[in-house]
Amino acid sequence: MALTLRNVGVSPGATSTTCVIVKPVNLTAGDLMIAQVFFRINAVITAPSGWSAAIINTQGGTTRSMSLFWKIADSADVAATNFTFQSTSAVNLGAIHAFSAGFNSTTPIDQHNGLSNASGTTTTGAITPTVANTVILLFWGAQNSTTYSAYAIATSDPGGWAELVDLTAGTAAIGAAYSNARPETTSTGNGTCTFGTSRANIAEIININPPTGSASLSPSASISQSVSPSVSASVSSSISASVSPSVSASVSPSVSPSVSRSVSASVSQSASVSPSVSA
Repeated sequence: MALTLRNVGVSPGATSTTCVIVKPVNLTAGDLMIAQVFFRINAVITAPSGWSAAIINTQGGTTRSMSLFWKIADSADVAATNFTFQSTSAVNLGAIHAFSAGFNSTTPIDQHNGLSNASGTTTTGAITPTVANTVILLFWGAQNSTTYSAYAIATSDPGGWAELVDLTAGTAAIGAAYSNARPETTSTGNGTCTFGTSRANIAEIININPPTGSASLSPSASISQSVSPSVSASVSSSISASVSPSVSASVSPSVSPSVSRSVSASVSQSASVSPSVSA
C-alpha cells in the first residue's frame, strides 16, 4: 500500500518561544502525523504531550535548529485546532504532514539522519533502510527566504517526488518532499534539493516503515497459478474415464436419428465407441 498524504498544516511564522501549527485539514483518527519544526536559534525543541520524542534534532552553530516528531492521531487531535511546539524565543516556522495510509502504525519511522549546511550545500546525510519498499522523506529549514525544488537521493532514487511544503515566512523557510516506495535496502546516499537562493540550512532525511505484512502480499498471488493446473488435470481424466463407457453401454439402443448424428460427430475420435454404435 502506497504512502497516502492526507493534508499538510502549517504555522504562520512568528518570533516567539512557540511555533503554533494549524491542524491538517480532514485529519482523521489513525493518521500518521509528522511535525517539522524549525527555529532560527541553536536550541532543543519540545513537542506537545503525547507526541514522540524528537526523531532527530539537528543544530547548526548558534543560528538554526530543526526537529521532527511523530504521532498517530487520536480523537483529541481530530478535535484540536492547532499544535504548539516550544523552544527559545526566535523566528520559527513549522508544518505537520498527515498521512492516511501506507505506514506501520506501531513503528512508522525506520532510519534518520541530518546535517547542518553552510550556504550553497543542501545535503541530508545518508540512511540505510532496514526493510524494503520504504518511502523516503526529505526536510529542510533555511535561514532567510528561499524556494525548494529538484528533490533526490544519490543512490537508487525511486523518483516520484511529491512536494509537501515550500514555505517562507519572515526570515525562515521550510521545504519537504516524499518519494515513491524504494525496494532497495542499500544506503540512500545524500538527499539533496535545489534552493532558489542559497542559504545556510538544516537538512534531514527519514524513511517510513511500510504496513506489517505488506512485503509478503505479492508472492502469495502465485497460489492461484498453481491451483489451476491441478483442477484441469483431475477433471478431464475423470470425465474420459467414466463417461465414455456409459455411452456405448446404455445410450446406443435409444438414440434417435438426430441424436445419432450428434453422437457420431462427438465420439468418432474414440476407437472403443465406434463398434458399439454400428452394432
